[in-house]
Amino acid sequence: MKPKFALKQSIGLFAAAFSFVATSQALASVVYDNTANYLGNFTDLGNGSVGDQITLGGTDRTLTEFKFEYYMSFAVSGNETGALKFYSNDGSNGKPGTLLYDSGSFGLTSGFHTVTASGLSTPVGDNFTWAVSFSGLSGSEKAGLLHYNAPTVGSSVDDFWVNTSGTWELMSTPGLVDNFGAQVTAVPEPTSLALLGSGLLGLGIAAYRRRQK
Repeated sequence: MKPKFALKQSIGLFAAAFSFVATSQALASVVYDNTANYLGNFTDLGNGSVGDQITLGGTDRTLTEFKFEYYMSFAVSGNETGALKFYSNDGSNGKPGTLLYDSGSFGLTSGFHTVTASGLSTPVGDNFTWAVSFSGLSGSEKAGLLHYNAPTVGSSVDDFWVNTSGTWELMSTPGLVDNFGAQVTAVPEPTSLALLGSGLLGLGIAAYRRRQK
């Protein structure tokens, strides 16, 4: 009878753990979405970093997925790259400061593209700056982020951050809303998920014990 007992216990604990994983995935929510209305323009500032400070909706603040769009011209040499980065705005005068995430370099290709960073577990505050660092651009090559407005979840002020000379500066484009196409998915803080997981595990053990009576 002991092997049978061990088998039942394993099933009960596995079910609780599976429920925890499934529940954490189900709790994921879109906390920022500015992908509904392309304004027909893109940033064209050459090499350097371009970023948008955004304010998230909802309450989930551990990022699990981030999507954004970029454009790359068709006259390319093949060495053009980008890197997605997240910053806290804790620098001087509210500038991007602490680096929260760095995707590392990825290759840029001609045309319009959506980049998806998934499998993240990056805690952020209610607002932060996401930026893309462009490099390898030369001659007539152009690359940049796409202008979208208005966000359907969360919000963004009509300006953007630029760093082309080692320091961040705010910029705005006359006659154009300076918000960029992006979508952010997040889950509750890990402590909340851990408490939920403990509760599910406890329910699994309790259910098992009831079955043994």
